[in-house]
Amino acid sequence: MQTENKFQARNKFVIKDFIEKSQFDSSLFEYKSQRQQFTIYVKNTELRFAIIQSGNSFSSFEVHQTKYSPGYPLKGPIPPNRNFTLDQVLQQLQSWLNTCVRPYLEELRLTEEWNEFENFGSWGKNNEPRTIDTSPLTSQEIEHIDRAAEEIKQRIINELIPKIDNNFRPLEEKIDFVNQSLEYLKQASIRQNKFDFTGTALHVVISIGINCGVDTDTGKLLLEIFKEAFDKLPLLLDVVTDLLPIIIG
Repeated sequence: MQTENKFQARNKFVIKDFIEKSQFDSSLFEYKSQRQQFTIYVKNTELRFAIIQSGNSFSSFEVHQTKYSPGYPLKGPIPPNRNFTLDQVLQQLQSWLNTCVRPYLEELRLTEEWNEFENFGSWGKNNEPRTIDTSPLTSQEIEHIDRAAEEIKQRIINELIPKIDNNFRPLEEKIDFVNQSLEYLKQASIRQNKFDFTGTALHVVISIGINCGVDTDTGKLLLEIFKEAFDKLPLLLDVVTDLLPIIIG
């Protein structure tokens, strides 16, 4: 047991040092050691990266990590049929920081910029606060959202993604993220009221934009796709329009 504890203390030091050298603020993270597992958490989130020591070996590991997608599902073990060396674990950690933590932090930053809306800020025309509607979505609106989500998915795949550099994230991962995000949006329309759904829709627009790696031109196209799909939901359409300067900066 003493040897195991010594290993985990060293592992924690190596990971923290690696994160600091990767230009991430180490205060964003917290760490937990439990038996043969060492886990890195992004504070106050579901994001985590778990390193599990394989058997009695001090140099063989598997990894479990959250994905940047709705609900932040845990993916693992990685690799499925073999083990990592510590250097390979650090490579996997760098990938997780870039493809999960960094997009999450960017999404958080953008979310804070439109959070004023939820606090009755001046998002309406002529700097007037919008009317807060907490009534349920009607069956017709839910049906429209369902159709709109399918339209958005097809247009993103066929029109938006081909215009984006897929070196940022593999094409299959982008399409999978879009599918999951829009399915999440459809389910939200059933259980949320109009005001809460508007916030969820804005979150989906932002997260898809970040995940796909949009720039100014493709950001405009993404907003246009959502605007045209939701042309019969005025409140949502207006708010998405107001997001334009935030998303494309």
